Amino acid sequence: MAADLPGAVLGGLLIARLPPTARNRSMVPLAIATGFPLLATAMAPGVAATVFLWAGSGALSSYMILAQVALSRAVPDDIRARTIGVAAAGLQTAQGLGVLLAGAVAQVVSPAASIALCAAAGSVCAILISSLCRPGHGGGTTGCTG
Repeated sequence: MAADLPGAVLGGLLIARLPPTARNRSMVPLAIATGFPLLATAMAPGVAATVFLWAGSGALSSYMILAQVALSRAVPDDIRARTIGVAAAGLQTAQGLGVLLAGAVAQVVSPAASIALCAAAGSVCAILISSLCRPGHGGGTTGCTG
């Protein structure tokens, strides 16, 4: 799991080099793809491969930076700090519940399978959210952020 952080740093540096239009277009594909490298953990690869997979997932998680920027731009100045605080608290809560759920699943299947299942669930959720937030699909005329 420690390989996730260096991957996230690398992903953040790479995403910052993209032109703004490319950054905006990449948020949803990155969110969907973040779980893909972790699907391979179901095959219980060795340590080196696992480190590479987790770093890759971390790099793809750079969509979080883009999501935070989109949130800050979508919220009026007078409630921005409060909104970002609530979003951060919600994210930490969801991550904690995710770890709890993954641990419970790992009691039934192997830890490697649990990681893969949670990664698949995360990618499916990203697909569902992105579908719901498209203009004209329940997210209003401009999507979920605006």
